[in-house]
Amino acid sequence: MQRLNGVVLVMLFLALSVTAAWSHTLNMTGVKVRFDSKGIAVSVVAHAHLLQTSDAKTEISNRLKLHINGQSFSPTQVQLIRDKANGIIIWQAQSKAKVSTAPQVALDSPIFPEVADQRTVLTVIKDRQVLDEVLLNSAHPSAVIGGSNQQLTKAQVALRFVVEGIGHIFGGIDHILFLLSLLLLGGNWRQLLKIVTAFTLAHSITLSLAATGTFSLPPRFVEPVIALSIVFVALSNFLNRHREQDPQRIDWRPYMAFGFGLIHGFGFAGALAEVGLPREALAWALVAFNCGVEIGQAVLVLLFSTVLGALVKQWPSLQQPVVRYGSMGVAAMGAFWFIQRIFTV
Repeated sequence: MQRLNGVVLVMLFLALSVTAAWSHTLNMTGVKVRFDSKGIAVSVVAHAHLLQTSDAKTEISNRLKLHINGQSFSPTQVQLIRDKANGIIIWQAQSKAKVSTAPQVALDSPIFPEVADQRTVLTVIKDRQVLDEVLLNSAHPSAVIGGSNQQLTKAQVALRFVVEGIGHIFGGIDHILFLLSLLLLGGNWRQLLKIVTAFTLAHSITLSLAATGTFSLPPRFVEPVIALSIVFVALSNFLNRHREQDPQRIDWRPYMAFGFGLIHGFGFAGALAEVGLPREALAWALVAFNCGVEIGQAVLVLLFSTVLGALVKQWPSLQQPVVRYGSMGVAAMGAFWFIQRIFTV
């Protein structure tokens, strides 16, 4: 049995080491092109740490390979905003060029093509209507939007944000470990549903508040607290592991899921801001992104609970080692992220 326990421990730490480099922040740069009666407005939102020079205005101008109606975009006015609290640079440019009835926008490459996991989201808006939105990466390094009056429907915009929400969950290992550490103690479907529902309600509240600009918290606070929440929940498993022997003992997991879920919601909102939430499709994009998060979350919870349940049913003696070593591994990962984010976010 000790050998089997050791195997479980090694497997857990190997799995965590593979995902150690993953954090929940998506490496995205947003490019937004707006057409209206005043002319053309282009904005680029990028993480400051990706820039290679101190002259951010010139560097972004050089990196932006944007063509409108076959002509290279030449702004008449450029300004730069440094958002130090969120660690981003906002490059804004204006042009009074005449806007055609069916403008065509081409972006020849991602803003930071040298960064392997970096993606650029291009959003084109005409008269407050989203014409299209595409994602550029190493596999799809260029895109052409427009050339006709056809516009995306709200359903099409929503579908794209559903996909982004799913992608965020599968790329957000810190959110996954937080939720799975709550499920390590097991329980019936009713108990697990309470935990997942509490987490969903909480992060939906703060995601909505932050995405609509009502209230938000800076990443330098949110990111370390998310990591700390993982440590707290993982260590709490040692206090609650005898809950099944005492039916009167309160199951604190739904309350922890809700409390820390409020903080995780701000983390989701940060990723949504990176994607470039279009104000012209705000309600649809917000609901769709959250639905995507829930779909990804549901798939992971279903897989985890099914595998864990089958494992414990086949080898009942594994339950305590899985809880013990699993919680230790998750707590160690959370502590690592906490220290890392204190100094880097």
